[in-house]
Amino acid sequence: RAAMTEFLEALKNNDLTAMYAMLSSESRAAVTQDVFLTKYNDALNTMSAADIEYSINSSLLSPDAAEVAYNIIYKTVLAGDLQRDIVAHLVKEDGAWKVQWDDSLILPELAGGNQLAMEYSIPARGDIYGREVLPIVSQADAFAFGIQTDQIDLEMINTLVTDLGKLCGYDPEYIRDQIDAAGPGWYLPMCEGTRAEAQRLLSINPGGLVVADYQSRYYYDTGLAPQAVGFTLSISPEQLNEYRRLGYDGSEKVGAQGIEKWAEDYLAGQHGGILRVVTPTGQILATLGQSSPQPADSVYLTLNNNMQS
Repeated sequence: RAAMTEFLEALKNNDLTAMYAMLSSESRAAVTQDVFLTKYNDALNTMSAADIEYSINSSLLSPDAAEVAYNIIYKTVLAGDLQRDIVAHLVKEDGAWKVQWDDSLILPELAGGNQLAMEYSIPARGDIYGREVLPIVSQADAFAFGIQTDQIDLEMINTLVTDLGKLCGYDPEYIRDQIDAAGPGWYLPMCEGTRAEAQRLLSINPGGLVVADYQSRYYYDTGLAPQAVGFTLSISPEQLNEYRRLGYDGSEKVGAQGIEKWAEDYLAGQHGGILRVVTPTGQILATLGQSSPQPADSVYLTLNNNMQS
């Protein structure tokens, strides 16, 4: 019991390296430490395991072998509680009990090389509003504005640099200098804007204007009070395990500073997902649990929208 308790306590504390050291020599010959760590990390991340509980139910001992029956509960964010009764086999090596490990000790359903797969449902990130209930930040269609220098209509260049200057906060002469320095055949990125701004500029149709649309976290007025509002960033490799176990799929941008970071739980909403067991070839064997996404909340600040950044 003591050896299995130590093994499960290391799992609860996410000390996977310590777990590997408790494996039998036969098990360590069958799976390298890197593969062992990857298997557990992938499983815990995919099931969004925020916590683990366990209890030892019974044990059978002989001089050189043992069986320990235990109950484990993976408390997951997206699939609910996954509770399993598992029997582990141990052998005595050099006077110490070692675990005979295979994938079924993670979950019995993973025996034979089966894997976990999560189908995520991710709500749109919430908006941030100012005092006048006007948006400061929103998740919206954004448009990137730029200039293709070999497509400039010289008769419309004044309109091009003037209107882009107003939109992007640049002196028109600065834009002219950038065009002259680049020469023909270059793309010059300028700034981002809204659909309305894109439609207005495209209706003027100054030659050389390039507009590309995409989904973005849009900061109005080129970022009002950025020191307070903050910003989002992609999840770093160092934070990936943490966020995956909170139900993120890892591709999201999360709050990195200011209100965006402070209000992450509100602005991200509640992710949903369907946790399945699949064969090594991807065939679905079973659904273990699921949850529905919940819309994100918007955050309302006392900031004045007319305040300059």
